[in-house]
Amino acid sequence: EYEYRISDLVGVGGFIDGTFGGFDLAAIGVVANFHPAGGWKVITGVGVERKTGDGKNKTLVRVGGAYEFHVGNGTISPTVAYDFLENSKDVFYVGVAIGFEF
Repeated sequence: EYEYRISDLVGVGGFIDGTFGGFDLAAIGVVANFHPAGGWKVITGVGVERKTGDGKNKTLVRVGGAYEFHVGNGTISPTVAYDFLENSKDVFYVGVAIGFEF
């Protein structure tokens, strides 16, 4: 995940996610993030998902949230996201993002 902060409230960026362990999915897209207060982040975005071996791209719309814990010059963020998929089962993600400021 990459985010460029336009202001204290808004950031834009992109994501690349992968899963394993029988799920074998990859997703890529763009996001607009909103930072309403403290370390909270609301995630909205669009992208494409592809299941390994399937060969078919599916359009996705992502919504989610995270809380950024600042550690030194970086962040550790427990994250949840829900992808609404075109003509397919939706996907719910839970993960941890690690960020570095530069």
